This record gives sequence, C-alpha cells and structure tokens, in this order.
Amino acid sequence: GVQTGVTLTAGTMARVVFTSVPTSAVHAVNFNITAQLQDNFGNPTTTATNRNITISASPSGTVTNGSPAILAGQNSITQSIALNVPSNGNYTLTVSSSGLSSGVSSSISVTGLVSQQEYSAGGAYSF
Repeated sequence: GVQTGVTLTAGTMARVVFTSVPTSAVHAVNFNITAQLQDNFGNPTTTATNRNITISASPSGTVTNGSPAILAGQNSITQSIALNVPSNGNYTLTVSSSGLSSGVSSSISVTGLVSQQEYSAGGAYSF
C-alpha cells in the first residue's frame, strides 16, 4: 500500500560543499560556483540565519568576491568569483563556514596569465 503521513526532514547542518564548479577558468575573469549547506548524509539543509562562507584557492592565489553569505531560509548560493593566481595551472577551491566541515572542489585548470617572459618577448604591438 501507500504510506501516508510520513514527513522527512534533513539532519543537522554539518558541512558546506561545492555543487557546481567549472573545470576551467581564465585568470581574473569571473565564473560561477554554487555552494550548498548539507547534513552528514548529503541532504541540503536550510539555514535559519545568514551564514557567512569563505572561498579560498590552493595552492596559492586569491579569490575575488570570495566571502558571500547563504541567506536565512536558503540552503545554497550561486556566486560569481574570479581567481587571481601567480601562474597558469591547476587549482582547487575550498569553501568553509564556521563550525562546519569544509568542502574542496575538483581541479580547475586556470589559463590566461601572461608570464613576464612572454610579455617581454612580444615587442611592440600595433592596432
């Protein structure tokens, strides 16, 4: 038969993770990520108050717009960020929030950074 009157609710908020991250990006050019609050079983959990999160890059670099908040009554945020890195290569992002386990993204291939040697070898340009 059909079971009625059953209510399922997510468990206690335990972690913040990425649910959407690109596989490639261009240095200092914005792209979107999505971060989500979850319980220990991977179910989305809604925050009762605004929840600050921090997005950082590894092994080095900075993240523009990397300190958004997941708003009260929500369980996720899509944020436009940019990676400012010292060289082209593979980077990961970490998303964290006080009191929760952090999430690490898959590898992002960052390109578009012109090295000093490439710039110096370019000579004069005409348009």
